[in-house]
Amino acid sequence: KDYDFIVENPKRVLHFPGWSERRSRFGCPKFSQNETEIDFVPLKQVYSIVVRKLPPTIDNYLSGVPWNIQHFIYDPNNKTLNGKHGVISLETKTLEIYNLEMSKHAAIFYNSTVDAMAKKKAEELGFRYIPPS
Repeated sequence: KDYDFIVENPKRVLHFPGWSERRSRFGCPKFSQNETEIDFVPLKQVYSIVVRKLPPTIDNYLSGVPWNIQHFIYDPNNKTLNGKHGVISLETKTLEIYNLEMSKHAAIFYNSTVDAMAKKKAEELGFRYIPPS
């Protein structure tokens, strides 16, 4: 299992006893233990923000996610789940393309097509893929 956490404003270096530490292919902290990997990605290093030359804000992050299932954030201060499209995706168990440009980039990066990648992600999640009309 692989988990990515987008960190809005990292304030300190993270260390987890019992987890091995290294850098991801993007240069971000990556922690591994058994079959689990966790990446911590500073918001200012998110590809869609960098390539679109946008300020590193939560709204700009959400606008660049490839899939609707990625369109949510957890606000630990208010203990709320935000991001309309992601919440709907979770509730309806459906996966749709959210940002086509970023979906195409992800597909190229993983040597796939947008459609094939979306179908695979939906299947892995037990969701239904809704292709663009």
